[in-house]
Amino acid sequence: MNATQENPAPENPALSALPRWKRRLFATIGLAASALLALLASEAVCRIVYRFPQPQFLRLDNIVGHRLRPNLRGYYVEEGFSRYRTNSHGLRGPEVSLAKPAGVFRIAVLGDSYVEALQVEEEATFCRQLESRLRKVEVLNFGVSGFGTAQEYLTYIHYVRPFRPDLVLLVMCPGNDIADNSRALSGGYPRPYFVLEGGGLKLDNSFLESRRHRVLSRWGPLYYFVTDHSALAQAFDRWRRRTAGRLAPSPAANAAPTSAGVEAGLALGMYGPPETAPLREAWAVTERLLLELARAVRDDGSSFVLMTVTTGGQVDAAAREQALQEHPEWDLDYADRRLGQFAEEHGIPALILVQPFLEYHRKTGVKLHGFEDVSRGHWNPEGHRLAAELMSEFLRTRGLVPTEHFAAARKNSLPSRRSQDK
Repeated sequence: MNATQENPAPENPALSALPRWKRRLFATIGLAASALLALLASEAVCRIVYRFPQPQFLRLDNIVGHRLRPNLRGYYVEEGFSRYRTNSHGLRGPEVSLAKPAGVFRIAVLGDSYVEALQVEEEATFCRQLESRLRKVEVLNFGVSGFGTAQEYLTYIHYVRPFRPDLVLLVMCPGNDIADNSRALSGGYPRPYFVLEGGGLKLDNSFLESRRHRVLSRWGPLYYFVTDHSALAQAFDRWRRRTAGRLAPSPAANAAPTSAGVEAGLALGMYGPPETAPLREAWAVTERLLLELARAVRDDGSSFVLMTVTTGGQVDAAAREQALQEHPEWDLDYADRRLGQFAEEHGIPALILVQPFLEYHRKTGVKLHGFEDVSRGHWNPEGHRLAAELMSEFLRTRGLVPTEHFAAARKNSLPSRRSQDK
């Protein structure tokens, strides 16, 4: 027989004399204290890794699904780096008045994360770079991550109109915006959609009944308070969102690209004519939304302009060559070209950036996407600068902005890459 079994360690007389309920209480207190210490240690580690807790920058919205929260200050470090702020209207950028100042030409920019541009400092964004090339012009940034054309249309109808812009610029990402306008292709992500019905568009806002929307509608204030103040809660929330994205099944009609030269998150169906019913419907809805948005803007007495953004795989020569070698059947510029032709047919001024961006990269070797020598992801400061330069010239040559707003424009100053990395 084992000696330990023959002579068990004597119990602590003080503890053994206590009633059972007190011993259980002390044990529970000990476990709780250990758990608290572990949580505090984890919080400290997460604060070091994430610098310190950053506020959640999106809030629930019953019209467009989500919007930027107003009056925020924080750092963005998930891709690139920026010190960001939002004004009282929930727009990235400085405070602006609802009423347009006398003599000012106002441009409202609609778009997704390319316009929101949390990856770069505010002064390096497309909106600020465009504004710096003009005189007595306000460029209002209505970009929100994850938006599709349906949300941008609703944003104009409900949130942009009160600002009475002189020109509305819709910035589209052909790589995913068309798929984002389809419930089937986007995996049912909880946001508003439009469907074609009876020759027109019908709003599908069933996202209001989704579990996520109902939970956040009820517990949103508590969720924001905890995640705003706890780095551990933020780390868990990021892990949850990324895991959900990886585990979510890709719709069969919208499988992710398989080429190493093309980044994830883009729709494979964009690299050629739509071959499935969901893709054809997504294109039909998108084109109808473009016409409805253009009509609404013009009915309000404003000008409407379309601009398409690029992806790293399109405008990095090496990545483009690799993608086409692996998939010679792909047409990487199909969606951009189709949108440009559609705009021309319907009298919509459109700046398609793929070719000028690709030509600039081939001529200079400068990467326009990504950070730290990675040519994927969103525009870096040079990409934003080039887009603003091209759009400024486009607006001037097309006569879309009065000539006096180009006179004596401030000289553009782009923050150096070194300053962006600090």
